[in-house]
Amino acid sequence: MMMKTKEADASTVNGASTGFSWDINRCSAGAAATSVWWDINRCPLPNDVDVRRVSPFIKRALEKLGYTGALTTTAIGILTDVPHDFLTQVYSSGIAIHHIPLVSETDIFELSSAVIYWTWDNLPPSNIMLISNELIFSSLLDKLCGFGYNVVRSIFPDDPQQAASASTSQGRTYSGKAYWQAYGQMLWVRRH
Repeated sequence: MMMKTKEADASTVNGASTGFSWDINRCSAGAAATSVWWDINRCPLPNDVDVRRVSPFIKRALEKLGYTGALTTTAIGILTDVPHDFLTQVYSSGIAIHHIPLVSETDIFELSSAVIYWTWDNLPPSNIMLISNELIFSSLLDKLCGFGYNVVRSIFPDDPQQAASASTSQGRTYSGKAYWQAYGQMLWVRRH
């Protein structure tokens, strides 16, 4: 668990005083909490991927990379646009769901806000992964990196080509179709 201590000499982040210093030696990024945010509208699953296996796959892949802390996966978006029975499968698989009521730039703002609110309860060096086709989130993730958060760029440790394609400047928020196709290459994720 990370310790937050008040110090007379305030720490700074990007030149601004935080008033706090974090004892990062007590909590490595690997043991810190990880939050996976899935932009369910812009990054839908292909029909042949079993949604019930997505959460366990993400968990195993992150563990393989050394991320062993608490994991929360949230499907976020305009849920009225997603079939109810699919949402039931998502929720019953252990993935939280978060509804954003409006379309257009407002939903991008709301998704960004949800991630930022999460950081209030999860201080650095917590881990964040965002699965989306929307490139605008790259700047948010870069800012969070600047504040000490670890942005998980790829969960494909055994395939350098997949890892490289998932972590390019466009891939900081993963390319949805390619991302889920890569998942589908894992036999136990595909529907049998």
